[in-house]
This record gives sequence, C-alpha cells and structure tokens, in this order.
Amino acid sequence: MTPHIKSNTWFKVGIKHHHGYTSGESMQLRRNRLYSNPSSRIVVMVKYYGYIVSDSWLHQRALEIGHPPAKTPEDLDDIVSLASIDVMAATGVISYARVRRVKTPKGKYFWCIALACDDPCTVGERMSTHAPPEAKYKALKEALGKDGPPHWYRAI
Repeated sequence: MTPHIKSNTWFKVGIKHHHGYTSGESMQLRRNRLYSNPSSRIVVMVKYYGYIVSDSWLHQRALEIGHPPAKTPEDLDDIVSLASIDVMAATGVISYARVRRVKTPKGKYFWCIALACDDPCTVGERMSTHAPPEAKYKALKEALGKDGPPHWYRAI
C-alpha cells in the first residue's frame, strides 16, 4: 500500500532491515508518493500536466468575483481556493482537474490547474495519467489567456 503524503507534512519514516525497523528519521515530502521495499525507501517525483497560474492572476480573479483583498495568509489560501474553483467550474474542468503547487524547470513555484498526473496512484483523486484532448480544456486555456498547450510540471 502506498500512503498519500499531504503537502508540508512532517512524519517519521522507518527503514526496514532484515531484523526490523530502525527508529526512523524525519523527512518532509511535498506532493510526493512514498514507495518502500523491504530494505530501503524511494521517493518518486510526481508531475502534473496543466497550466500554471500566478498568485497575482488568482488574486485578480478573486477580486473580479467579489472576494475582498487578502489581509492575512489565511485570506491568501481562501483566494487560491475560491479563484481556482471558480475558473475550473466556469470552464467545465472541475470534475477532473485539481489545483496543485508545482515547480517550473527554471526553479520558480506556481499554482497549476492540473488536468492529468503521471502517478497512477492519483486515480483516487480521479486524475487521468494521460493528457486530455484539447477540446476538453480549450475553455480553460482561453480563460487563462494561454496560447499553447499545457505542460508537465514537477510537483512540490
């Protein structure tokens, strides 16, 4: 069984040896899946296929739909949630898209409206492991003002 590790979760990982488990060590995994074999642990990086969205775009979208400006970190979380759900619902992708934090190849962090994931364990989230046809995400592409197709981004 492969446990799902939530973003920014600290936990103990025990290394199983032929004589049992060690006391473990602390690790922080962000949007990764943990796979273990009897003698070691391997962390597999997950990639999401979708469009990146900046914090400022999400903030502007939230303001357009009537959300007050953010004043606290909790307000920022509300804005990300509200604006992303609004744009996914308005463009018809809410049933299969998810909002995830990703890292670009240049090392910058963004929110991503993910349409697919390369990790088959995300089936529980109802995410496909294959890129959808353009007809399914065309409205999202237009709402976000994107010119090209979505891309694969590394999860954090």
